Amino acid sequence: MLSIGRALIGLGVSGGLMGAIKAFTLWFPLSRLALLNGLYLAAGGIGGLSATAPAEALLGPLGWRGLFYVLSALSVGAAL
Repeated sequence: MLSIGRALIGLGVSGGLMGAIKAFTLWFPLSRLALLNGLYLAAGGIGGLSATAPAEALLGPLGWRGLFYVLSALSVGAAL
């Protein structure tokens, strides 16, 4: 199950990454492509790093299952 979950995460991230790269190639000159790709990946990394402190703060009072329930509800709310 963990491998399937990891594969689904990779599939979602690859769709977002390829969409951004395609947009960059259409909207910007090729000389800027490396810079834009690097900034896009840096923004994703910063997002991942900034999510760890709030998750750690909620982990104590909610436990890991409660934290996942809250994150699931937020994901469903964002999708709607």
